[in-house]
This record gives sequence, C-alpha cells and structure tokens, in this order.
Amino acid sequence: MKLYLLDTLESGVYGIYKSKEKNEYPDENINKCAQFNELIKNWETLSFTICDKINNGKKFYDAISHNRGYYIVNKNTKEIIEKEYGELVQFLPMNCCEKLNENFYLLYPIYSLDVLDVDKSECSFIEDSRVFTAIYKYVFAKNRKYLAIFKLKSGDFIYSRHVIVTDTFRDFIESNNITGFDFEEVFDFDKE
Repeated sequence: MKLYLLDTLESGVYGIYKSKEKNEYPDENINKCAQFNELIKNWETLSFTICDKINNGKKFYDAISHNRGYYIVNKNTKEIIEKEYGELVQFLPMNCCEKLNENFYLLYPIYSLDVLDVDKSECSFIEDSRVFTAIYKYVFAKNRKYLAIFKLKSGDFIYSRHVIVTDTFRDFIESNNITGFDFEEVFDFDKE
C-alpha cells in the first residue's frame, strides 16, 4: 500500500467569506488549522471567490483548493465521492461568488489518525512538544488500520492541512476522471 499527500493542481480559491458580500469573515481568519476546525463544528454556508487565472478562461477543475487542505468540489464530484467514501468525508455547502447558479461543497475528512512515526520521520516541531510544524520525510506506523482518506493527528493536535489518502482512493479518483486533485506519494509500505 502507498500513501499520498492530497493536494490540488490549482490553488484556485482566492478568498473565503462568511457572506456573498465579501465583507464578513475575510479568509485570513480561517487560515489557522485550529480556527478552521472550530468553524467546521458550527458550519454556516461560506462563500468563495476564484482567482483571476480561472476567471479569465482557464479550466475550472472538479476540485480546487485554498491553501492546501481545504478542498472545494463541484456537485458531480461530491456525488461520486459520497457514494464510495461518504462515511469518511463530510461535504459542507459553499457558494461561489462567480458561479452562483452552481453547487459547490467543502470536502472535509471526518477522521484523524495518529499514525506518523515521528521518531523515524524527519519533522520540525514546536519547541518542547510533539506538535510538528513541517514534515520532510514521512514514515508511517506498520500494523495499523488505515482509512482511504484521513487527516494526520499528533496527540490531541489535528492537522487539517495534512490530508493523507491511500492508493485505493487515488485510483478511485483517477478511474472516475475527477480533475484537479494531485497526489504526492509520501510513503510506500512495500519499500520499508
């Protein structure tokens, strides 16, 4: 089995706002993982704008992101993923300011797993803690149950921007011709 860091080909979301008027809840308030995790618990439909590159005729992918970890998908993509992995992810409604007649959703993994072997991985940590700030080399614990998609966890800290998927999830996305996701291989259990 291989594990991948989930990303998108394009960071197409320019801003996330509490209302369509773009004056409440500017996205700088939701860039920190802990704040965003709180926002998820009390979800209200948020609005987002897409970057000028996409607005000016560039392809609009099925999945786009805002600062890695916040994946916004269209209705068709939601329905495809929900059929196979609905128990592992939640879809929260979003409004696109430029495409108000279309439905979009924030795809958010439900589960967090504390499976990174921090002693064997190469990480930077917050001083005097096991909370990592960056991971340079991933080593995952063996003999653990892995979900097809999950967030990394270390102790009580959940890293919503470190979404890991298995090769099964990656193959599912590719076989359904869902565009926009990108997969960076970070660990191969067969090579360890």
